[in-house]
Amino acid sequence: MNQWELKTWRLGLGLTQKQAAEALGRSKSWVSSAEIGRRPIPKTIELLCQQLQKNKKRMRRVGR
Repeated sequence: MNQWELKTWRLGLGLTQKQAAEALGRSKSWVSSAEIGRRPIPKTIELLCQQLQKNKKRMRRVGR
């Protein structure tokens, strides 16, 4: 996952940087730095993003 994919993921879920940070177990400053390419994005964060996106889609289908 690169910086653009992280930001696209966040915006696609309608999350602020603070909300994304809470969901990922990171700080808002980490998310901000990662989105501008100052921090590498670990594979574990990429996998967590994928899982959170799947969960969000499931919630939409159930009507929540």
